[in-house]
Amino acid sequence: METREIRLNYKREFLEEIYFRNGSGKGWLNPKFNKERIAIVVVFLLLIAGILYKDYVDQENMLFVIPSIFIVPVIIDFLIKIYPSLKWQREVRAYLRTLDGASHFDLILSDNSMTFIHDAKETIEKWTELKSAEIEPGFISLLMGTTYLFPAKCMSAEDFHFLKELVASKLR
Repeated sequence: METREIRLNYKREFLEEIYFRNGSGKGWLNPKFNKERIAIVVVFLLLIAGILYKDYVDQENMLFVIPSIFIVPVIIDFLIKIYPSLKWQREVRAYLRTLDGASHFDLILSDNSMTFIHDAKETIEKWTELKSAEIEPGFISLLMGTTYLFPAKCMSAEDFHFLKELVASKLR
């Protein structure tokens, strides 16, 4: 195989479309957190109602303690579940901001290596370092020393097909 150079026409929207598919970029509005969010709101309202009721009735702290027993574990569980998602979103957005400043992207493919160039930064990865790949109709993701994501919209259909075939052959 001879060396092939592919000019990539990166746009932030192409990457966001892939990274944040299935609502994973919505954070607090993410559908998978709906049940937890509703439970937190209900328990929180019960806690507030208990506090207000305790002040008006002037009873012991039991009305405050019982809702607290339920809300603290729910809030901790919710935060434990949502933290990795929020951290990942923050890292992806920071990475996309670094790409926003670049003016051109090139991908040079050869038998032995893949070279990814954006502006003056050049990264060369040997095909022997390819650990895994995800080939989907809309993108190709490569796990090497770094994770690379190549949306189909960033290149011509012919170049995307070539890259897909090359990656598939390197995985065998």
